[in-house]
Amino acid sequence: MNDTAVTEEVNRIKNSPALLLWYTGDEPDGTSDPLNATTTAYDLIYSLDGYHPVSLVLNCENYFWTGYAAGTDIVTQDTYTIGVNATLSVEWVCYLSSRPTRERSR
Repeated sequence: MNDTAVTEEVNRIKNSPALLLWYTGDEPDGTSDPLNATTTAYDLIYSLDGYHPVSLVLNCENYFWTGYAAGTDIVTQDTYTIGVNATLSVEWVCYLSSRPTRERSR
C-alpha cells in the first residue's frame, strides 16, 4: 500500500457529500494481498477520516476471513450465481457473531 497516495486521496474527498464509505479491497486471497493489508489501510483511513465506514469484498471461501475482516467495518460479497455459494461459510457466520459491538460501530 502506498501510504502517501492513500493519505492524499482520503484528504481530497473525505468531506464530499457524495462519499458514502471507503472501499479497500476486492476479494483478497492470501497470496497477493498481505494478511495485514486491510488492517493497515483501515488504520490509516480511520486516522484521517473517522466518520465514513471502511468496507471490503470477501469471497468467503474461507480465504483468511478473520485476518482480512479485521480491517473493515462492513464486509460485502460478490454474488456469483454459478458455482460458488459464498453465504454458506461457517467461519463467516461465526466470526461476525463473535465480534464485539464496539468494533462494528463508531
